[in-house]
Amino acid sequence: MTTSTKESRRDLIHFFAERFQKLNGVVETASTPEEAATKSAEMIVSNGGRSVFKLKLFSEIDHQVSTALSSKRLTVVDEASDNPLEVLSSVDAGLSTAVAAIAETGTLVEVAYDDLDRLLSSLPRIHVVFVKSSTIVERVSDAAGILRSAMEKAKTCTVSFISGPSRSGDIEQRLVVGVHGPHAVAAVVLEWL
Repeated sequence: MTTSTKESRRDLIHFFAERFQKLNGVVETASTPEEAATKSAEMIVSNGGRSVFKLKLFSEIDHQVSTALSSKRLTVVDEASDNPLEVLSSVDAGLSTAVAAIAETGTLVEVAYDDLDRLLSSLPRIHVVFVKSSTIVERVSDAAGILRSAMEKAKTCTVSFISGPSRSGDIEQRLVVGVHGPHAVAAVVLEWL
């Protein structure tokens, strides 16, 4: 990777982080699998989490994340029962991966192929998402190719655009965070990927 490519990637990461944080999300960057794992576990613990559902993480970080969660004495659930709603309603945190991130809107893009994937980002009160720095794009239109590729893997899927914790405005124009979804959302950017 050339110096100008590295600088361009750093600029996109910074732009994404700035926008995501304005929407009450947290962005952490990691330069190694161990750092990514530690930061994700610390995010869960700092938000009062004690149990985690971990599903289909990137192979480059899966083992390290399991080790970090165990070292923080977090209960890890990685097997789904016949009732995903029951499983995900019983854990404090969900760990998932994004296929892309859009810098200009501060948005993570997840593609879910079943109910468990889809509910993982909306039921637990803490959601930690891993995203490869190479998949951070500047504009929504730049994510089209990545989305097309991800959507070709199955006949049906759900695409979710996540911009921080859930929020809702009431009639008195008060913004309330965490009403119908996670109270805390963190993106861990994997800088080496």
